[in-house]
Amino acid sequence: MAIKKGNLKRVTKPRFWGERESQISEELKEMIFEQYLSYDSLACYCDCSVSRDLSQMACACTYVGNGSIIVKQQYAYPPKDCVDKPIYGELKALIFALTNFEKYMMPGCEKVTVYSDVDDIEGFLHNKITFKRNASLKKLQSELILLYQRIQKMHPNIRIDVRYLQPFEKVNNPFHRSSHNAVKRMLNNRAK
Repeated sequence: MAIKKGNLKRVTKPRFWGERESQISEELKEMIFEQYLSYDSLACYCDCSVSRDLSQMACACTYVGNGSIIVKQQYAYPPKDCVDKPIYGELKALIFALTNFEKYMMPGCEKVTVYSDVDDIEGFLHNKITFKRNASLKKLQSELILLYQRIQKMHPNIRIDVRYLQPFEKVNNPFHRSSHNAVKRMLNNRAK
């Protein structure tokens, strides 16, 4: 009797949207599959959420590439002057992504793109927009800028971009949704 090796199932594209796939734009589907199947790039989707009573914050990052999706999350502990400011958590999520992305890169990675909900993130990152009245946010912005510059110097052969996730890229995006769900779950579990 001959022994068969391997699995005879065919490899198919993942069904990120289930029955709703026909309602998703071709542009978004192409972007999602390209990121998911890429061997030479890593996409990182950041998100933050604040509990209803503003007492807790959580941030998450979804790392996508090489046919895998890895979601990591952590609590964020804002200082008193940032408790009611979700931007604090969004910046912490970016720092979280930039601090940990190397763990999820494949050898030969040429590009890392970190996506953020903050529409002016590029202005904050390049110090074109600053926090004038909030010392804690100003300090966090400086920390983010220094980290970004240090990482770029550490990886001169990798293009590392931080960019705003446009609304048309965000709606029905399973990777952004996974970060969003992770932070909501963390806050809900802690509230119980």
